[in-house]
Amino acid sequence: METNEVKKGSTLVRLNNICSQDYYYLGDNKARAVLKDISFEVNAGEVFAISSYNDEEIKILTEIIANIRPYFSGTCSLGEFGMLSQKKMVIPHLYYIDSYSALYNNMSIIEYLMFITEKSAEKNPAIRQKILLDMLINFGLSYISLSLIEVLTIRERVILEYISAYLSKNSIVIANFADFEFDDEEIQIIKKITEKIIEAKDRCVIVSTHQAKLIGIVCDSTIFIVDGKTRYVGRVNQLIARFDPVKVIIIDSRKEEMFNLLKKTYPEFSFEIEREMILVKDEDNKFSINGFLKKLIDNNIDPDSIKINRGRVQNSFEEVARDYDLPK
Repeated sequence: METNEVKKGSTLVRLNNICSQDYYYLGDNKARAVLKDISFEVNAGEVFAISSYNDEEIKILTEIIANIRPYFSGTCSLGEFGMLSQKKMVIPHLYYIDSYSALYNNMSIIEYLMFITEKSAEKNPAIRQKILLDMLINFGLSYISLSLIEVLTIRERVILEYISAYLSKNSIVIANFADFEFDDEEIQIIKKITEKIIEAKDRCVIVSTHQAKLIGIVCDSTIFIVDGKTRYVGRVNQLIARFDPVKVIIIDSRKEEMFNLLKKTYPEFSFEIEREMILVKDEDNKFSINGFLKKLIDNNIDPDSIKINRGRVQNSFEEVARDYDLPK
C-alpha cells in the first residue's frame, strides 16, 4: 500500500548531476550550459539556499526543482515518491513562490488568510481569526493585518505568500526570492515564518536568493554556483568557518593610527580598512580570541569598539569565487 506520509529526517529533494537545457552562446560556435553537473540533497527539517552572483542561474535551477522548466540530463526527485516521472504524486506536496504569485487584491490580509484556511481543523471563524491575528502579531506584521493586499509592496506580497506556504502544510516549500532585496526587518520576519514551517521537522524550505545576509540568518545549508558549476555545497556555518577570514572587527576614531599599531602588534594577522572598520583577518587559522585580547591589554591598546565576527556569508562567497578565479 502506497503512502504519501513524509518521514522525519528523510530526503525530500535530491538532485544528481543536473545539466540545464539552457545555454550561453560564447561565440565561435561555442556554448556552455547555464548549469552543469549540479548535485545536492535537502532533508526534512532543513532550510537550503540556492545562490549565485548570476540571478539567471538561480532562477533556472529553482524552476527545474519546481518542475516548471525541463532539464537536459541528470535526475531530480522530490519527496520519497520517486522521480519526476511520478509527478502527479509529487507536485501536490510542493508550494512554489515567486515574483509572479497571484493574490486576491480586493481582500484584506486577514480576509485572505481566513479564506485559505477555511478547511482547517478549526471550524469556528471567530477563533480561527484570532489565531491568525496572533500569528501575524508574532511574525511582526500586525501593522498590515487589516490592509488590502493591493496596497502592499511587492516584498510584503511575497512575504504574505510565504505565510500561505506555511499554512498550506505542503512538505516542500520553494521560495524564489532571486528578484528581491529584503531589509533587516523583513529578513527577521522571514526567519520567524521559516522557523514555523520546519517546526514539525517533516517539511523543508528551499530559498533562492543572491542576498548573502538572508542566507546567513535564515538557512542551514547552501549551494553556491559560479559559471554554472558548484563551487560550494554544505552547511552555512562550515562555509563561514572555512572561507571567512575576518575574525574581529575594530572601530576607532584614530583609524589610521590604530590600523598601523595593530599591524605592528600582530604580524601574524592581516588587516584591512573597510569604511569605518578595521578588519582583522586570519588566513592560517592561528586565531585565538583570548590570545588576541590578552595581547591588546598587554600592549595598552584600547580601541573604541571590538566586535567578534560571527561570520559573514558574503565574505565567504567572495573567497570561494576568488579561489575559483585563481590560476590553477
